[in-house]
Amino acid sequence: YTRVKVNKFGQVEEGSNPTTLSGNGIQDAYTKAEADLRDLQRPLRDSITYVGLANNKPDAPYMRRESDGALVPLQPSLGFTPVQQGGGTGQLNNLVKIGWSNNGLKAMVDATDLGNLWYANNFNPANKADWGTTLAAYRIADAYTKAEVYAKSEVDTRIADRALADSISFVGLGSGDLTQPYMRRAADSIICWLQTKLGYTPVQQGTGVGQNSGAAVKIGWSSSGLKATVDVTDMGNLWYANNFDPGSKANWGSTLAAYGITNAYTKAESDARDSQQPNADSITILGFAGNDVSLPYMRRASDGQVYYLQPRLGYTPVEQGGGPNMSANKVRLGYNGAGSLRLQVDSSDFGDLTNDQNLPAKLAGLGLSAIGSYAFARVITSQGQVNQGGLIAGSNLLYSSTNSGDGTGNNSGLISVGTWRAHGAFSGGERTLFQRVS
Repeated sequence: YTRVKVNKFGQVEEGSNPTTLSGNGIQDAYTKAEADLRDLQRPLRDSITYVGLANNKPDAPYMRRESDGALVPLQPSLGFTPVQQGGGTGQLNNLVKIGWSNNGLKAMVDATDLGNLWYANNFNPANKADWGTTLAAYRIADAYTKAEVYAKSEVDTRIADRALADSISFVGLGSGDLTQPYMRRAADSIICWLQTKLGYTPVQQGTGVGQNSGAAVKIGWSSSGLKATVDVTDMGNLWYANNFDPGSKANWGSTLAAYGITNAYTKAESDARDSQQPNADSITILGFAGNDVSLPYMRRASDGQVYYLQPRLGYTPVEQGGGPNMSANKVRLGYNGAGSLRLQVDSSDFGDLTNDQNLPAKLAGLGLSAIGSYAFARVITSQGQVNQGGLIAGSNLLYSSTNSGDGTGNNSGLISVGTWRAHGAFSGGERTLFQRVS
């Protein structure tokens, strides 16, 4: 049994084989189902020791690498749609940098300065004239029209040298600024600003698979590295070759071997090792007290109490009790140093046990009238016919012999003690052999 009830004499009275925590009365442990549920609510740890927020800052999530304790910062949730650097059709992986300067918002690709970006705070289209098709449209009075200057054939020649206008009235540079090319729509004279030649492959904002196109993506350099902002949300640092080396990271795997881990047991190895160990039933420690092999013990989990165990005897022991008419008293046997085994039951001393070695001496040492001793005797007061096995009180017996005169004139004396059993039939005052039985 894995669970037994032991009485005060160290005897097992009953046993059972509970298979659950509750069956063993264990309340400070989770069942397998409870532990599995708790495990399912938590992610597995893969080559890390900690994951959390540095200094409890919500914008500083991190993991700590198990191999060397290195802190690996994580990217917080951006909260906006970032600009993807390259990766589109025909795009290169040049480093795109957009950031604020003393002159306004500037852009750079690799080491090429692209200059200022134009936006509402540094350019007002209302300060520019709407596109028109005549000098009058611009209220210009100090110039001639083409009709006033050129002949028809010359005008046709000049027009032939120019591109046709498709739904636009003007194309040019705002205020002669090379950074402000534009076209004016013919239908409503709305200005459409054009992108100057970048000199590099730009990052396309949105329109990729799963990407939104409405958010403003901002990427720029900071004192802590390349950072990104979407609308007004700071996405934190971007990872690139100078601050992240994927070669230093392990590929995802599902085994220890996939990560080259050799100082840990696999689940199968752990299960095999566990299967070779006994289960602990309400104990915390099993071992030798003071490293003494003669003192094996177990420590009970509930109160820390030490319970010593019986070392291997090396022989087949005598079973204490359990037979017909036997009680559960404590029986002790021990050598008395004088050639005999001595018996004690509980606190009662039963003296020496008789064996082949001490039997002759014990018999010789019985003495006259001792229990077990023999005597030739006759009755004092006749009890009529008595067969062998009959019991006579010692107070009615005289020591005698086969001589009819002995015990009368030659009186050997009264036996006077105990009860004696006749070993021969007699009647009247005949002599026979008696043995004291009590």
